[in-house]
Amino acid sequence: MELNSIAFPALGTGFAKFDPKEVAVIMAKVLTEQLHALSKPLDVEVVLHADSLKENLDFVDFFRQFDNASGWVQHVIRDHVVIFVHGIRTEAAWFSEAERIFRSHDHTLNPVAAGFGFFDFPRFLMPFEFAKRSALRRVESKIRIVSADPTTTRVSVIAHSFGTHLVGQVLKRNPDIRLHRLILCGAVLTQDFDWQSVREQLPPIDSAEYPLQRVVNDCGWRDIWPIFAHASTWGYGSSGRFGFQSPLVVDRYHDRSHSEFFDEEFVCNYWCNFISKGEVAISPEKRPPTSWLLQVITVLKLPYIVLAAFVIYVASFAF
Repeated sequence: MELNSIAFPALGTGFAKFDPKEVAVIMAKVLTEQLHALSKPLDVEVVLHADSLKENLDFVDFFRQFDNASGWVQHVIRDHVVIFVHGIRTEAAWFSEAERIFRSHDHTLNPVAAGFGFFDFPRFLMPFEFAKRSALRRVESKIRIVSADPTTTRVSVIAHSFGTHLVGQVLKRNPDIRLHRLILCGAVLTQDFDWQSVREQLPPIDSAEYPLQRVVNDCGWRDIWPIFAHASTWGYGSSGRFGFQSPLVVDRYHDRSHSEFFDEEFVCNYWCNFISKGEVAISPEKRPPTSWLLQVITVLKLPYIVLAAFVIYVASFAF
């Protein structure tokens, strides 16, 4: 038989001649042993009523001593896993700093990396899904491993650059995968990505403030790489620069380049409370207008331009 609930004695009725502080120490020892022996986590919450605190000093001493003796605050189960998915040509050196920040911010958060190894530029440019299949399968497998663990109650994802493409594909290919929160930054997903098709896999950010939105997308207006990905090959988009402009996504715009989302100030201001509480901090920065050159690049595919130039070059010799 396992422990299912905890009832504390009423002070003044069940202590006889025992000192409340001594009882607190004994109870803390016994209950801690019971909790460690459980096969599954038990969420324990102690609520103190203000009226009791005013009238019963023994009550306060008891719980103060119990808290000191149990050390339960050090045994909080990190059941909310935050998965980081990196981009190409990197092994995500920023993860260790982000891990430290999240762990210190909320004792229920368990940051982990879902790496897929070093992914080179030529494979990134290939417009064939088989070139990306290995990375996709590795990320998918790690999300499943985390989700299936008995200590995990929630899974959130923060994806950067090529990692956003992989996460988008994982969701589309696996309708059974559910995420608690999803943050994208430096995204190269197409701007017309069908968020409606994965809507049921992502709960609303906040049922009151953001009842429709499921995703936060952090864009940098100095980030040229989503535009380059969009223009240079097929299958990518510039959502990390211009946003999705979707009713299911909160687009935030920042004065940052492609890899400037991972410093402590940004992580604390924009990511921690969103992952923990669903609080969306809106950037106060005003987005500048996009230059005409970048607008042209997003319309014309570079391979088409190269092909057209080649055809014109060959034709000039034929005629």
